[in-house]
Amino acid sequence: MRVLVLRPLAVLFALALPAAGQSTTQSRPIGEATKVEVDSDPTADFSSYKTYAWLPITERPANLADHTRIMQTVERELEAKGLAKDEAGTPAVFVGYSATSKKKVRGDPYTQNSATRGPSDVRTLVDIKRVEEQTISIEFRDGKSRERVFLGTLREPLQRSDLVAYQFINAVKAILATYPPAPAASPAP
Repeated sequence: MRVLVLRPLAVLFALALPAAGQSTTQSRPIGEATKVEVDSDPTADFSSYKTYAWLPITERPANLADHTRIMQTVERELEAKGLAKDEAGTPAVFVGYSATSKKKVRGDPYTQNSATRGPSDVRTLVDIKRVEEQTISIEFRDGKSRERVFLGTLREPLQRSDLVAYQFINAVKAILATYPPAPAASPAP
């Protein structure tokens, strides 16, 4: 951990970090889901999708065991939602996923009062950390048109390297908890 002491002019820079896409949130408990981004086709009839088949996986985790865990978790979650794996070759929907991991730098600003110089001597410090962020996306494509009807994405910092598999599984569950999306509200007459 590296702590930087900033001068008064640097306070503006430290406060601008959140606006520049830097997170100022506290660490969350392991397994607590973050917000899932969902993009879905409002005209798709999700109730008609009863069978699925896998799309080719474009980006998978480096660890083959994580890839297998993700696929097994997706299959279990879809089965719980009433979708069966298509063995005949004519699925109602195609399912695919991508999982990536990127290293990023994150700055968390905080203030510190000086006990020796009085209450008006406030310093802003920035805790700079290297974090690894994992992103997992699950998409559904219509079996006939091959048009994307659902895309769920979750990005979260990797909290502990020994819990990668656990975080991937929880990410899959969080994404599939949003499937099928709620129907769009029709305008009042």
